[in-house]
Amino acid sequence: MAESILFDIIGKVLVSLGQSAYKVGKSYWGARHDLDKLEDSLRFIRARVHDAEKRHEDESSEVIKEWIGRLRQVLYRADDLFDDVCTISCRKQRASGSKLTKQVRNVFSSSNPVIFNRKMAKRIKSIRKELDDIKSKMDGLNLRVCLTDRDPVSRLVLERDTISYVKVDSVVGRESDKNNIIDMLFDPKYAQEIVSVIPIVGFGGLGKTTLAQLIFNDESVQKHFDLAKWACVPEVNDHKEVLGKILKALTDTSYNDLSMEQIQSRIRVAVKEKKFLLVLDDIWDDSRDKWLDLISLLQCGNRGSKIVVTTRSDVVASVVGTVPEAYKLGLLTSEESWNLFRMLAFKEGQEESNPSLLQIGKEIVRNCGNVPLAIRVVGSLLYSKHSEKEWELFRDALLSKAKLIDLGNIILC
Repeated sequence: MAESILFDIIGKVLVSLGQSAYKVGKSYWGARHDLDKLEDSLRFIRARVHDAEKRHEDESSEVIKEWIGRLRQVLYRADDLFDDVCTISCRKQRASGSKLTKQVRNVFSSSNPVIFNRKMAKRIKSIRKELDDIKSKMDGLNLRVCLTDRDPVSRLVLERDTISYVKVDSVVGRESDKNNIIDMLFDPKYAQEIVSVIPIVGFGGLGKTTLAQLIFNDESVQKHFDLAKWACVPEVNDHKEVLGKILKALTDTSYNDLSMEQIQSRIRVAVKEKKFLLVLDDIWDDSRDKWLDLISLLQCGNRGSKIVVTTRSDVVASVVGTVPEAYKLGLLTSEESWNLFRMLAFKEGQEESNPSLLQIGKEIVRNCGNVPLAIRVVGSLLYSKHSEKEWELFRDALLSKAKLIDLGNIILC
């Protein structure tokens, strides 16, 4: 199917965006904002391509067909752009044998750096604007998030409704991250405003939600605030629905039959004269106007109130945050990754009875890139497999098909 090809092209472009060449190149091209927006749009569109395919087959819709055609054209342009940079990088690398960062800098500062960088910025901005327009047209198509079995990790990341509860003894690592965020919640310098916002940012599967759960359930945090509530708002574009979910979290009441005015009024009543903690998990909307509208509703709370936001987008983090820098969540250590895998993959006594699985398991863990969700998915799948042969087959499949590229997308084909 053509749309399956589009799904794969988007995946390829997202991998390219995670490569070091683009991380270094952002500062030379002056296109950091455009590249971040482009990446967010691609992730949003990718999750809906399969629904577009199904709708196109079922309905023979000319509107869907036109949308797919436009998307195909802009994706081919993006793919060509990234291939061009990759080709230049490879040539430089062969010529100099230097490290990638130095090589990329040489590329972007060679004979005509101003002209080259200007052209790059112009091409990126043009592609980003077209993707923004394509994304905006999706509202009228009512496309659903629909990922295939080829992308099980992304499905777990996207198709969920998180809760505040976490089983603490099932979490490996993150203790220092938890303490760092709690210190920020309690720090007097972040209590000068009525509401301060602390974003936790990182790509999908890194454990942002788990970290937020650990913070939320900490006894000292619960005692510090008069009101502590949790709301999950993944990829919700309707501002009324976002506010409704927050109202439901604050009051445990339905918002379906309420007007926008009623929702806003009840939110103000819920937080009035209270020092509150509100966790907003998986924020995607980077509209500054909508965010300021929410903050204005919460100004009747007491000084020192906090909002903890988890997001995959640096753009969203910069829009919502009031602290100097968003908290960027890192990978697990190699030791933490192995401990998590052992806890999930081995039955009691299995390590001792079949030590060969240890070596195979360590090879598998290395290919999970120290990403908690990838380790959890893989470890859980292996729990029901008992023989070395089954583990080896899984390892070999993972080596050829599962990749983590420069802290980018998790892809399990």
